[in-house]
Amino acid sequence: MTDPPHPRPLGFFALPSGDRWYLGVLVAMAALAFTPWSRATELGGLPLFAWFMTALMVLAPAIALVRLIGRRGPRD
Repeated sequence: MTDPPHPRPLGFFALPSGDRWYLGVLVAMAALAFTPWSRATELGGLPLFAWFMTALMVLAPAIALVRLIGRRGPRD
């Protein structure tokens, strides 16, 4: 008799959809920030690289805290 297959591989955990979107947007912004054209293009006298880095440093932790505080369910 064989065991039924697992719904997902062992060692992985479920990642909520909102967290997947958050992680995907962070990775996309980081990838955009390090492209060569983001250093050459200026907006308001600053390269786009500076705007992307500022947004990542300020918005990423703020959004993560809001998501963490707003999460419902059992708390450890």
